[in-house]
Amino acid sequence: MNYFEELEEAIRNRLRVEIVYSGSVRIVEPHLIGVTFAGNTTLSAFQVSGSSGDGFRAFVVDRIEGLKITEEPFHGPRQGYNPNDSMMETILVRL
Repeated sequence: MNYFEELEEAIRNRLRVEIVYSGSVRIVEPHLIGVTFAGNTTLSAFQVSGSSGDGFRAFVVDRIEGLKITEEPFHGPRQGYNPNDSMMETILVRL
């Protein structure tokens, strides 16, 4: 399932999202969605909890196995956020 619209809504409303990715539940603050040079629609998000610890992570949108927008807001970009992410060929949505 493609969760692009839900992720776009979460970015615009600055809401944390619970996703299932690689079999693990993660809570993330979505910052940007773009298309990588490999052609994958990818979410750049700050992970606040999950199996690989805190920090910015890239998640291929088509590999997200489950998604729930929480009602928990976040207050803007995290330190280290790059709105012109060089991993992306095209940026579709950003904070």
